[in-house]
Amino acid sequence: MAEILEARFQRAVFQGSEEVLEADFEARYGSRWRELLEASEGAGESDVEAAEARSEELAALVSSRVDDGRVAALYAKYARSLAVEGQLRVGLDLLGVPDALGRLIGWGLAMHFSDDVVAAPPYLAGLLNGYMASGPSVEVDVAEELAALGEGLLALIEGEVAGDADWELYEEVYGPRPKAAVRMGRLAAYDPELGLVVNPATYPDRVLEVLLSLKERRARRMASSLGLHGEYEFDERSRCGLAYLSVDGTADGSAEVYVCPWIAAPRWVLREGWVNKIFVIWGRPEAPVRRRRDMVVFLHEDGAEVFHPERQRAVHEHFVDLLYRSGLAVNEA
Repeated sequence: MAEILEARFQRAVFQGSEEVLEADFEARYGSRWRELLEASEGAGESDVEAAEARSEELAALVSSRVDDGRVAALYAKYARSLAVEGQLRVGLDLLGVPDALGRLIGWGLAMHFSDDVVAAPPYLAGLLNGYMASGPSVEVDVAEELAALGEGLLALIEGEVAGDADWELYEEVYGPRPKAAVRMGRLAAYDPELGLVVNPATYPDRVLEVLLSLKERRARRMASSLGLHGEYEFDERSRCGLAYLSVDGTADGSAEVYVCPWIAAPRWVLREGWVNKIFVIWGRPEAPVRRRRDMVVFLHEDGAEVFHPERQRAVHEHFVDLLYRSGLAVNEA
């Protein structure tokens, strides 16, 4: 009987609490769940091998339960790359099917392999490929979704996707990272326990690529308003615009000016101590920025706020002069 083999397969591979396993069985088998649970006792490697050998039979069983091909196809085509249960729930929500996980488990299209891991059993590979081929396409306009977000959320996305952000500076500028779940349109959602979950119809690398393209355009506009002269580029390593400033050609009299429409700077940028740095960030800080080795400047519609470094050098004074000469209202902290 295919149901017994299905039950024994899950019992053989499952590593978690009995409560989670029982919930899966009840969702899948209804009033017969205890009977199937008892029939699965003693399951082992031979049951896993038997399930693989009888994959067509098991696929037919699961297919007979599926009563919404669109949900099955969305899972097969996009969401099955998410195996952590919480992330899968969020991913399905972003795909527009927020209550789908319970149905997937009830169909047997997905099952718990541990308390937190939910995935499709490998014997369903052929069935899933069929759903993928016939399923709907989901388009996410990444650029449009990003353009609708504020700088704090853009910085959060960048830091989470890049994985190397200095969160201390981020929190000085934007305040603590969200302590409750935050939905970012159709693009992504942030959960303090799960981190950032990107809509599975796109990819984190694609999101970062489009985000940096937007950042580059905004950084160029900021740089033009500062009256900076000389070489300017968008630096992919620091993920900010970068200009070089010098008053006398010496290392002590020179600085790298990082122009950041939002800040999620890699840790190495802030910890690299052999060169003077000036960070120009769009917006206003949530609280006064602590005095640090580098100068931090906030640029906004009404002017600029300057937070001087621990050790003031001539190049820092020169940069403040540039701000004044650019016609900005400057407030020096």
